[in-house]
Amino acid sequence: MWRMPAPPPLSSEVLALHETQTDALDLLMERLADVVGVEDVMVVPEERLVYLKVNRQQLDQAALTKLMAPPKS
Repeated sequence: MWRMPAPPPLSSEVLALHETQTDALDLLMERLADVVGVEDVMVVPEERLVYLKVNRQQLDQAALTKLMAPPKS
């Protein structure tokens, strides 16, 4: 008997945007989408938040952390 494969184990993650990140949202969305394990990206600039759907089994947490780190002054 044929069965549908189990859906990937996705979970939600909410991240805060830094002021400097709001200037280049399109580029940020592209870079977030390229992180291994990130399945969906939604940015809400008015709330200064990023909503992600991630596969925690595959997520490159180091890359995500580096991308969302505040700029060094």
